[in-house]
Amino acid sequence: MRNDTKDIEQELEKLLAKFNVSALKDLDSLDLVRFIIEVESAFKIEIEDAELNQINNLSQLDQLVVKKLTGNNEVKGAFASEVDLDNLKLLFDNFSAEYGSEPIIASPTAQSLFSQGKTSFSILEFDLKEASYTEIRRIYQLLTELANKVDLLNYAWFINDKKLEFRPILNSSIPFLVATGEIKRSDLEKIMYQKPGRPIFIALVDLSSSKLRLIFSHHSLDAASETLLKKRFSNLYQGDELASALPVSSFASYSKFLKKQNEQVDLAKAIEEIPETSENLNLSKDKKLLHVISFPAKVKDVDTAYIQGIYTLAKAVISERHLSQVTGKLALNIRKFKEFDAQNVLGDLHATLPWEVKATDSLADFKQRYFVTKQLYQTGIDYRYCLFNKLGKDLEFLPVLEKKWKAMNLSPNYLGEVKSVQAVIDEIWQLPFKANYITMVSCHGKMYAILYGDLLKEKNIKICLDGKDFVVQTQILENK
Repeated sequence: MRNDTKDIEQELEKLLAKFNVSALKDLDSLDLVRFIIEVESAFKIEIEDAELNQINNLSQLDQLVVKKLTGNNEVKGAFASEVDLDNLKLLFDNFSAEYGSEPIIASPTAQSLFSQGKTSFSILEFDLKEASYTEIRRIYQLLTELANKVDLLNYAWFINDKKLEFRPILNSSIPFLVATGEIKRSDLEKIMYQKPGRPIFIALVDLSSSKLRLIFSHHSLDAASETLLKKRFSNLYQGDELASALPVSSFASYSKFLKKQNEQVDLAKAIEEIPETSENLNLSKDKKLLHVISFPAKVKDVDTAYIQGIYTLAKAVISERHLSQVTGKLALNIRKFKEFDAQNVLGDLHATLPWEVKATDSLADFKQRYFVTKQLYQTGIDYRYCLFNKLGKDLEFLPVLEKKWKAMNLSPNYLGEVKSVQAVIDEIWQLPFKANYITMVSCHGKMYAILYGDLLKEKNIKICLDGKDFVVQTQILENK
């Protein structure tokens, strides 16, 4: 491939045409990843997330490819100095503000992680055009304007009755720090989690690598919200959109809606909705071993990923273990409810849906039950939310509901299409997931299910799906 700009532009257009669209903005999140993989393969380059965050059209992608091919790549950064850490500590130690009186309920996942003493960060990276005073000042102004539209940038964390909650910060500027290098996650943990009342958001400029990092603590931002925020800030920074034109994001309104809907949940009926788990899988975990299960899958969207992925996994487990059923709960990002539109809301919006695959089920049977459950949750009902916040009618049924909920076998979470399965595996090695927690991703026409638990013993299990036979493969990796 020649480094001629016109040739590069034409090649990019040809690659994009494969996805039946004419503009980058028309690609959904799955196809965007697939398109970038095609670009990397065609030009023999690697595009970092921080670079991709600022690509909104083919012209900008063309410029990035040229930069990569001509060797004009980024300079590797350094870690922050002791003075930087002292400045960060002082920024949080001296933080003083008034807070809104009405608490905002944190998501069940955020509450669960916090109760277990686990920390969680979302870190969004952006390449700066330059690391000058003028540019940094402009970034601070853009973030201030963004904070007027996105309430999550103005939250602090508190503990109430041993539970995590947020409150809005009133009349205070956003935390912002310029450092000579990157702040390590371990240092962020010590400072941002030190005591209640501290902000859950900070913007850090890293002079060593000319990067801006937007950091959210306490599992306050889910993957879909990360994508939305990347796009919004990138549009602001590139001058493609004015802050006044951005949609308002109110996680507080979303939280109020969920609370209202779940206060009315019939808990006795909820018990009937959750499948009865007939047998415990008794998965054993060795923190030095990961089980990587893979099989062919045509993933069009999140729904098809879950329907095909869960059904195939469950059928393999049923076949090998001679079970009558497998149960579980899946994490789904629901943004359009019957009485509330959360498509522009930034935060952790994941709901957790119960599911069951029976030995006698066809794929169509499981698909039908999946969508029935999804439609129920699109009313705002979330049984896990009820359990964590003790909400619903006839609270005496909560213990029975909790027992059935905890008995379910597996907890799959589909992350989406990825460029590198190995990168996901490397990240999982750093996370203390339970044996039954399954990270699911798709890549190059295959589905991967990664977990610490010994779900399948056999390396190859033949499965029939819609009249077609294929093999579910299991590979065991050791962390050396």
